[in-house]
Amino acid sequence: MTDTYRIAPDTSLRAALAHLERTGRGLAVITDSNDVVTRTITDGDLRRLILAGYSLENPISLVPERKPITIPEDTSRVQALEMMNTHELDHLPLVDSEGRLVDVYDRTTLSKHIYLSSPHMGDY
Repeated sequence: MTDTYRIAPDTSLRAALAHLERTGRGLAVITDSNDVVTRTITDGDLRRLILAGYSLENPISLVPERKPITIPEDTSRVQALEMMNTHELDHLPLVDSEGRLVDVYDRTTLSKHIYLSSPHMGDY
């Protein structure tokens, strides 16, 4: 399941967008060579980067750093949902004691409440 979310830092913005489109998950988790979570990225993040002048061929590694919100793998589903509610997240990576990606909680499997950014709320 984690492979559905995982992308490498040298992935281009174009490939990251294609990954998000293909998986339909709304989130990609960037991991380093040791599988440690370094950042999460959404289609909205990628859209803002392109509008800021990044090229579709730029690697994800050029994305400004932002510490990802993660939870330990032994966190209960209730605690995970509380954290999602607090931070208005729809996905939450679970990591082991070394920070390596173990799984991703998806709000749709934990609750019926889904947070959508306003660009996603209208018809296209």
